[in-house]
Amino acid sequence: PGRPQPSASAPHAKYIAFTEGDDQDEDVIVTLSGEFVANGSNHGRPTFQKVAAKPSMAPPNVFLYFWDERDGADFSGWWFGKEVGGDDIWAQNRTKSMSPPSRGWRIPHSAPVRE
Repeated sequence: PGRPQPSASAPHAKYIAFTEGDDQDEDVIVTLSGEFVANGSNHGRPTFQKVAAKPSMAPPNVFLYFWDERDGADFSGWWFGKEVGGDDIWAQNRTKSMSPPSRGWRIPHSAPVRE
């Protein structure tokens, strides 16, 4: 859910995650929605971390990252998780694009794709 947003004033790429449906009050959607800023790379793609709600707060442990096929095709794609490559994850998109996709997410990762 979301799309990359170029930012002329910031040195890092941003990603804005949002929903277009009526699920905006679901806890997982609240966790995943918001602004993410690039903070590194993983498996040849940028990684993003969610921005803190207030500048005085530490950024939350919500990451958006790509995982390649080294652990099998079912694990390949874009992920939202508590850490890059961790087991505690919320959503997956099997797209192998260079940047995070805006549609086609499985939330939770074992569910069908949300339209």
